[in-house]
Amino acid sequence: MSLTRYNPAHRTLSLVPRTYDVFLSFRGGDIRKTFVDHLYASLDNAGVNVFLDSQKLIRGDEISSTIQEAIKNSAILIPIFTKNFAESHWCLDEVAHMCKANGIIIPLFYDVQPTEVRNPERGAFSKAFEQKKGRYSLQRIKEWKNALSKVSSLSGWCKDDTSGFEAGLVKLVVQDVFKTLEKKVIPEDEIPEDPLEEEPLEEIPPEIRNEPLRISNSVFSMEDHMIEVIKMLEIDSDENVLTVAIYGKGGVGKTSLAKAIHNHIDHRFDATCYVSDVRHKVQHTNGISKMQRQILKNLVNFKDKVNDEAHGKILMKGRLRSIKALVILEYVDDCKQLEALRGDWFGPGSRVLVTTLDANLIQNENVDFGYEIQALDEEHALEFFSWHAFMREKPDEGYEDLSHKVVSICNGLPLSLEILGAHLYNKDTSYWNQALEMLEHSTCHDKYPALRLCWYGLNSEQREMFLDMACLFTGRKRQSVNSFWEASGLDPNVGLTNMILKSLIRIDEDERFIMHSELRDMGSAIVAEESVEPGKRSRLWKPDEVELVVMEGKVRFLSLNPSTLLCSPPIFC
Repeated sequence: MSLTRYNPAHRTLSLVPRTYDVFLSFRGGDIRKTFVDHLYASLDNAGVNVFLDSQKLIRGDEISSTIQEAIKNSAILIPIFTKNFAESHWCLDEVAHMCKANGIIIPLFYDVQPTEVRNPERGAFSKAFEQKKGRYSLQRIKEWKNALSKVSSLSGWCKDDTSGFEAGLVKLVVQDVFKTLEKKVIPEDEIPEDPLEEEPLEEIPPEIRNEPLRISNSVFSMEDHMIEVIKMLEIDSDENVLTVAIYGKGGVGKTSLAKAIHNHIDHRFDATCYVSDVRHKVQHTNGISKMQRQILKNLVNFKDKVNDEAHGKILMKGRLRSIKALVILEYVDDCKQLEALRGDWFGPGSRVLVTTLDANLIQNENVDFGYEIQALDEEHALEFFSWHAFMREKPDEGYEDLSHKVVSICNGLPLSLEILGAHLYNKDTSYWNQALEMLEHSTCHDKYPALRLCWYGLNSEQREMFLDMACLFTGRKRQSVNSFWEASGLDPNVGLTNMILKSLIRIDEDERFIMHSELRDMGSAIVAEESVEPGKRSRLWKPDEVELVVMEGKVRFLSLNPSTLLCSPPIFC
């Protein structure tokens, strides 16, 4: 039986309460400080409760009751098979206990093939099993073999799924774990609405309004920041409504911090709402009223239309006063936006978290406290970069000076460090030197030197796909956008895989494209540099510019449906 790629849609979880979301089984000496450490950090930062066997845990001849209980009470069981996995009888016992538990088993084949695991007396496991003869009972060895045969026949992950790239494998595992846990990892507001048509609102049952938000994959701990902001929020007090603004440079981690805080305290509220990218949405037709409707929908299951901003304020004042809510407003850049969405309509005990680039926003009367996120210091920036460039906590030998130079150019910004790390991963020193030369010679007017370098690293087709994504298709369904690209003669499969591995985009569980706001801004800037005249640019998306070009008669045909989009020139959405 050949291994099939794991598909979360094919597996469902029982409703039995679990202590852990995920149990990881692995041979400690092989990958504890490399792949497993990175995988654990990514799952943990994304709000997944993972049981990881501590090195200090005392083991005897049998696996401990602690391990057995953890396996029994984990929703997903992931054995990570390496060449030395079978040398540990504890690892073999864990697999055997997994087969007796009720959790979903998803094997990960790191540097061995499923057939080697299925036939342990041949291939990578043969020596280990030969040494176990005479030391362990025939019954115990038979139980191990049966367990390995069963588990290796299940659909799972292979390192080959991501062409050997560990960073891509980590992202793939995290994404599939979320799908299997049936946790909504992207808030509904990140799905853009058609500006010409109001879509029917689906009812949101009260029991699923508070859901965990997905946090970008990284190994950077935000615990210290979380502690300070949660203190400001005073969540033990229900006397009033408080608003805290998190501010700092673009790409410093404001959104990740806000989502981490949401996942930590959301159970303390009646309902929660996450409004993403306010500054971009407000540019759309009826942008404010659509965001007001989303808040009403998420908090009280409001299903009617919001006519305009004034109507939204009236509805919010009338319907939200009894709701203890947690609301997050991402990328607010104007006091008017805050006044239209925050107001004085939330119930006692409600808390509002705002992320912004503008430090002046904390002076607004609707903001009670401000918290600035500083860029990473050199030591932590180097460690963060190393995890993405080398899959370990420090640079490889021969790359130390190069890594310090890259970190210095990134100014401690996690987004730039992550994307540059992914861009330079598995590259030789000559490639690094060329990249550094480009970075060092970037103009002072270029706001995005590190991010732009990664864009230049794409081929011409992939650069066009990136710009489409940044300007037009973020939040759109993969299938419809792929149809557009294929009709344009582009290969979306190869291009998307490369951009995902380079951390430039990701795809959520609903098959929608997601891109960081800083990357979207860079893409918009690249298109704007094509010409001072909007009609001579390759893409238009702002309503006022579209109207101007249409009025000038420069468009022969215009469609707002990406799957049937035809125009000459430019491209519109």
